[in-house]
Amino acid sequence: MIEKKIKNLFYDKKKDENELFYANEKTIDNIIIKKENEINKIKNQLLIKENPLSTFTIRKYEQPLKLKPRDLIKRFILSIGMLSPGESRDVIVDILYVMLQIKKRKKNLTSKEITNKVIINRKKHKLEMQGIAESNIRRQIKRLRDIFIIEKIKNEYRITENMPIEQIFHGKIKPYLLNEILMRVSDYTKEVDKI
Repeated sequence: MIEKKIKNLFYDKKKDENELFYANEKTIDNIIIKKENEINKIKNQLLIKENPLSTFTIRKYEQPLKLKPRDLIKRFILSIGMLSPGESRDVIVDILYVMLQIKKRKKNLTSKEITNKVIINRKKHKLEMQGIAESNIRRQIKRLRDIFIIEKIKNEYRITENMPIEQIFHGKIKPYLLNEILMRVSDYTKEVDKI
């Protein structure tokens, strides 16, 4: 279908042939640029159609028994697809660890304060200082915000409404992210069954 649309741009219009016959070099360049732009527009439309509106990965692990706090948080982060198995750049684990510690005190932190506490936490656990640049910390905070675990109030961050993570999962992540994706997959199954 795309090949037909592209061919139509060049061959279906008699007008183009007349323009090319009588046109000077500058006009020909303009026509070619115009056609290339139309082709790129069609290609971009196709690319947009294949990009997912949202992605959410979930993994099932063994029961969370006898794990150290940081390992437990890492397993949770892996379970909800925020980290890939074997990935060494796991600063997102430290961010959540720090935020959970601060939640107990009902306190909010700036990104700079989070960065400082993440560095302290990584030193405490004798981990490499990878991914600790403040720009990366902000990027990881944004990822946690995108799935409703962290919220921003003015220029500070906290665990969403200081709620327990289980409540955030069942009240926000599950209904707004997982169920939306599952409903769309269901729409596709219905359409596939019509084939």
